[in-house]
Amino acid sequence: MDTSEEFSFENADPFARFIRHRLNWSPLKYGIAILITNIMVNGYFALRYRAFVTQTGPPGLFQDPTILFESYVMMPVVGGFYIWSILRIGALLHQLHRSNIFVEETGLEKLALVVKQRIQSRAALIVSFIIASIATFLTLGKYLGWFRGPEAVSFLSYSNILPWVRSPLWFLSMYAICFGLFNIGVTIITLRRVFRDHAIRISPWHPDRCGGLKSISQYSMMLGYAIAVLGIFLSIQTIQEIQSGVFQTSYLTWFGLAGYIILAPLVFFLPLGTAHTAMRNAKTTHLLALSHQFDAQYELIVDSLQDEDSDIGSNAEMIEQLQTLYKITEDFIIWPFDVVNLRRFLTITLAPLLPGVASVLFELIRIFLVE
Repeated sequence: MDTSEEFSFENADPFARFIRHRLNWSPLKYGIAILITNIMVNGYFALRYRAFVTQTGPPGLFQDPTILFESYVMMPVVGGFYIWSILRIGALLHQLHRSNIFVEETGLEKLALVVKQRIQSRAALIVSFIIASIATFLTLGKYLGWFRGPEAVSFLSYSNILPWVRSPLWFLSMYAICFGLFNIGVTIITLRRVFRDHAIRISPWHPDRCGGLKSISQYSMMLGYAIAVLGIFLSIQTIQEIQSGVFQTSYLTWFGLAGYIILAPLVFFLPLGTAHTAMRNAKTTHLLALSHQFDAQYELIVDSLQDEDSDIGSNAEMIEQLQTLYKITEDFIIWPFDVVNLRRFLTITLAPLLPGVASVLFELIRIFLVE
């Protein structure tokens, strides 16, 4: 099977096709393009309003950590992740195909066709467009005062033009997040079907320490890095809103924090969980085979005891070997990751949120003590 062609997928996304095929940009190039665009847009308006650093009024560009992180870190990473998420589906299936972990690889061609049909869902395009439009409208309303509540204090407060100029970038970022989540969902469903329909070989002593499934562990880790960037942004925004006294009515931030707490563990364990059942079943199959061998050898020994001239030494030795093999098999891993990867993921995803959560707790304590 020509995996380079079979495992190549595209969304029903004209913007991604334009980036990948017309511009021929990689995820890195697209992220850099977003970074340069933000530098030019923010720099122009900061220069126009002399608002790099200010003493009075709204904070200058260099005094607004939320805008700085959003423009120069989060948006480029989200854009790169958007393109990476569609490219990675085919690369992941290709790696699994070459890993020789499947007992039989028949049916992968049909699965590739199913994935191609599923990944080209026009519903994903429509839903992503609608969600991105709503999120952009709510963000514009936050900075332009369309809704009740305290006025947002930001570099964007220097002019009503600034939020409008940045609105296309907000739209593209939310659009990218939606399509990225869709691609993650398709990848997880595909992996689940792969391991459901194909028996695997256990490789407990594989040098990748993931049973030969390091590609899935790496996929989850990359998702963890992308999620961590959102966590840092939420943490910075939370601290800034608490300091300016608007956090109590900042419902978008509340929604973002709640979503992050739910999403972060899922993006790690859902891809890994697709292989977990197959690895557990393979381990159980090995244990049952050893158990049957043990029973057969034990019955031979019992039968031999009735014959005074029989030699049971070889059978007893076989039972000891089976017991040793059984203990070794019991230690087979059933998750495609090790403790180091799990610790690293928890650090990557939880650490960015700790400053924001701590600020919220201190704010609640302050309110409680004042009352």
